[in-house]
Amino acid sequence: MTLEEQRERVRVLSNGAFKLESKTHLKHGDKCVMVCSKGHKIETLWKDLGKKLSSETFCNDCYMLAKMDKRAKEKGYKLLSKKWEGYLATYTFECPNNHKQEYNWKYFNDQEGNHCAECYNLRVQNGEHNQMGEDFKKQQEKLLLERVEELGYKLKSNYQYSNNKDRVNMICNRGHDYSILYSHFMQGKKCRKCSYEDAMLTEEQLTKELAEMGYEYLGEYKGVNEPLKYKCTCGQITYKRIEDLRRGQKCMRCAKKHSVEKRRLERVKYLEENFKTTEERDK
Repeated sequence: MTLEEQRERVRVLSNGAFKLESKTHLKHGDKCVMVCSKGHKIETLWKDLGKKLSSETFCNDCYMLAKMDKRAKEKGYKLLSKKWEGYLATYTFECPNNHKQEYNWKYFNDQEGNHCAECYNLRVQNGEHNQMGEDFKKQQEKLLLERVEELGYKLKSNYQYSNNKDRVNMICNRGHDYSILYSHFMQGKKCRKCSYEDAMLTEEQLTKELAEMGYEYLGEYKGVNEPLKYKCTCGQITYKRIEDLRRGQKCMRCAKKHSVEKRRLERVKYLEENFKTTEERDK
């Protein structure tokens, strides 16, 4: 097949949507350069071209621009950018009120509603946003006070809501000074010092729990987030956090032994599946 015949094959297979730009005759495994009807260049292997030409994603630029245009229309926007430059790039859209705005594609795709800054400013000037905002703020402050009272905590100062990233200072029901983001507190997170105290084990509890795992506790326990000293079932004396031991982590010696045994079993399984035994060959 000559170069001209290869070009004609590409034209027929793609119904004229692509043309071959390579300057020399292509062999089976050669790379070739394709150009779509909108001028986007795509590199691929000549041997893979037949099955790729029928794919709607073959020209990634055209595919992503079509996807962005569809999403923009769903939200009442209009896509003005004509070139796909990657997920981290910004693209120009026109909002339903004909304001031009630039957005990161991931943000625009994931978020609902009208994000236009000019539309937002108009709502603020007309008093619409402020009116709704004050009601919302009072509601959030009320929810916080109810949550604080429910837990028996106390606010260290009067609180006024501005957004869910506010840092709220309070005293927990055990007297610990406590500072947390509004959003985290309302999601159910409590005083970290209390949580740490509740997670602490006595020496007796720790000895019993390690013994049930087959280990011997040797001391140096300082908390759930600190490694303790213990003797493994293999005789190795080492350090690990209690949380890691609960999840089944092993000492380095046992972990290595387990890894070697796992690879051995995998080899045995492979041999059994791919090679007949002597008795089977004799039959």
